[in-house]
Amino acid sequence: MAIYVVMEPPGRGESVDTTFIRDGFAWLGFLVPPLWLAWHRLWVEAALAFVAMGLLSILGERLDLETAGSLLSFLVMLFVGLEGQGLRIAALRRRGWHEWGVGGGPPGAAPPHARCGLGPGGWGGAKNRGGG
Repeated sequence: MAIYVVMEPPGRGESVDTTFIRDGFAWLGFLVPPLWLAWHRLWVEAALAFVAMGLLSILGERLDLETAGSLLSFLVMLFVGLEGQGLRIAALRRRGWHEWGVGGGPPGAAPPHARCGLGPGGWGGAKNRGGG
């Protein structure tokens, strides 16, 4: 079942721009963590992931522990894959966004705004930004 977290911006006017964030494993976040984080405007997290992966690789190479350095970099990738969507939600909360609710549907189903028959704009101009 696909689960989405619906986030509302701080100014709740008539034109609400809600965001749907799919809760689950972020495959692109796993494969290319710094790029995925930067794409979602998580600049500090992207810089930290880039620096951590680079330092772990360099440290492993200098200490002749290439396997250990690669495994530690893999752990950074795994963390971003597992917790990437949670990092997005936390960043929105820091910016004053509110969690409107949680919705779900069967596997392979359309996102919540499409199932409501509201078209690609969703609820009051909602945008689905829940891709992985």
